Amino acid sequence: MVKAIKLNSIKDALNLSNYASSLSLDTYVHSKSAIVDARSVMGLYALVGRDDLLFVAPDNANPEEVFKGLKKFGM
Repeated sequence: MVKAIKLNSIKDALNLSNYASSLSLDTYVHSKSAIVDARSVMGLYALVGRDDLLFVAPDNANPEEVFKGLKKFGM
């Protein structure tokens, strides 16, 4: 499952990391040039302000569970 997201600030990166850490799934944030574990605050800091971000979760995950917490990062 993939959803486009936007990290507008370092606070957004910290909030996304906290959200990803609360899930019982391995989640990642992909850009054109990097793949970052969504729980990695330092990795997410490097992606703040980019327009090409995708939040990636396993295909067998419950979409309602995963995407409900992403509304504030959605595009």
